[in-house]
Amino acid sequence: MTLSDVAIKRPVFTLVIMLAIMVLGGMSWRSLGTDLFPDVTFPVVTITTVYPGAAPAEVESQVSKQMEDAVSGINDLDTVRSFSRESVSVVVVLFKLSADIDKAAQDVRERVAAARSKLPTDVREPSIRRIDVGAAPVLTYVANGEGQTNEQLRRTTEDQLKPLLERVQGVAGVEVYGGRDREVQVELDRNKLLALNLPLTSVVDKLRMENLSVPAGHYAEGKQEISVRLTGDLRTAAEVGDVVVATSPSGTQIKLRDIAVVQDGYEEVRSTIRANGKAAVAFEVIKQSGTNTIQVVEAVKKALAANKESLPSWYKPSLIVDQSTFIEENAHEVEVAIFYGGGMAILVILLF
Repeated sequence: MTLSDVAIKRPVFTLVIMLAIMVLGGMSWRSLGTDLFPDVTFPVVTITTVYPGAAPAEVESQVSKQMEDAVSGINDLDTVRSFSRESVSVVVVLFKLSADIDKAAQDVRERVAAARSKLPTDVREPSIRRIDVGAAPVLTYVANGEGQTNEQLRRTTEDQLKPLLERVQGVAGVEVYGGRDREVQVELDRNKLLALNLPLTSVVDKLRMENLSVPAGHYAEGKQEISVRLTGDLRTAAEVGDVVVATSPSGTQIKLRDIAVVQDGYEEVRSTIRANGKAAVAFEVIKQSGTNTIQVVEAVKKALAANKESLPSWYKPSLIVDQSTFIEENAHEVEVAIFYGGGMAILVILLF
């Protein structure tokens, strides 16, 4: 007996099977996530290392080459590529598709940690990241304020808005662009350094040693144990200027402000963001991998609307890119194609 014979001779059984399939399909449809691309994990790990002030040739020989040698012996390795630019080294490690990306990323971290001692002392800690297509920006805002500077806009975005949005379920992080970070600027007087026979490296080492916070043990107070910490962070320009960098032959302490101009300022402007002809700060909301983009976008918008009063009255965020709009349009087109295709299939069957 063929399938068609069963369907014709037992119509009730056929109807029950079809209803069961439709119910299961409806339940699966309700729980199905909506996104622009499928959740795919690529076996790629990047190592980004910053070497401030170094030329591309120095970055290649002293950083990129060391990183390549460190990761070259990892199992399931496919290709290693490096890009050396001024002050930055980027090493891209590609693994075979059969490799376990979690284990591969851990192997890369261990190899880089072992090779850390071979890098120059001025190199910053290498940043190791997996390429995750699912963890992508879903919302982009620009924020401006009447009569406010870029520094105030960035400080408000990082101190008030960023922690608020990062607490939303499904949000992996918030990236802030534009504005300038605060920094204490030290302009050394070369003639005074030569007169004191004081090398520049000695001044840098003194500043590095003074700007530290270290644990200092603990003490018992009743049944409790209290940890002690010595805080030596330099927070203001006056504190930086009071750092003793040398001692003269007569025993006089030479402070940094005696040989340099120390002032509180902002970092050098490398990029500028403007919205409607006015200075602005942009921030991107990045979703977690595997989460529903539309649900995350709706949750972020609700959080912004609910906490609008907690932000300064002059702070005006404006939405410029919303990835959920494109996803909803594509999902609607898919729904239309499904119903159209199903209707045409039924029509063709009826005609035959």
